[in-house]
Amino acid sequence: MMIRYASCLKERGAYVIVSARKGLEKLFSSLDWIDLVLEQSEPLVAFDYQLPMMSLAYRCDTLVSKVNEHMPYLKAPSKRPTLQTDKRVKIGIVWGASNTGGSYAKKVFSLAFFKPLFHHSAMALYSLQIGQDSAILQEEPYREAIVNLADEIDDFNDTAAIIEQLDLVITTDTSVAHLAGGMGKPVWVLLQKTADWRWGVYGEKSVWYPSARLFRQLSWDDWESVFKAVYASLEQAFNLVIERD
Repeated sequence: MMIRYASCLKERGAYVIVSARKGLEKLFSSLDWIDLVLEQSEPLVAFDYQLPMMSLAYRCDTLVSKVNEHMPYLKAPSKRPTLQTDKRVKIGIVWGASNTGGSYAKKVFSLAFFKPLFHHSAMALYSLQIGQDSAILQEEPYREAIVNLADEIDDFNDTAAIIEQLDLVITTDTSVAHLAGGMGKPVWVLLQKTADWRWGVYGEKSVWYPSARLFRQLSWDDWESVFKAVYASLEQAFNLVIERD
């Protein structure tokens, strides 16, 4: 989200070194305004100034009009796995989130909410989910209805390579939402009743990502209303019919 602002440091003549969480090294190394990317466990090289990533906007430019000046700022690698090439709408999905934070339980929802999209003649579902939440894809009815890409994903660069080929990403509030948004790819973010500050408190638009659309719970734990809105929007966006129980 904030790596976009590293460009202003480069514009001011800095040699930009980024110490990034594991999995981001390749993705960030592709950015022209970053000179060196280190994984957080690596020892730092000599530097003159240090700035926390989340303070970049404050130090560079706080104008809302400048937020998306460099969009899209993330890009996929040229080499990528090939997804199906038929005319079906390719949708990537994520239903789980990192369990390192206290909001995990409120962010995740059941994979069963995607059931009306299973085996749809006009859509193909691709799972971008990794970690413990992806294990359910080995069970029925999910095994035959969703393409499991977990084995293709080792880092964010791999995820970007897949997202580049999708027509839409539908995800809970997780890193994939920020990755797709930073790439300028259409992404629908499904939010809990009180969402993280990055998404604001109301509305369908995101200040940070013009390609994002936000779907908010009407009441606590109310994923039913969220998916009702998602189905209606899919029908309108792609001119198709979704059979619902």
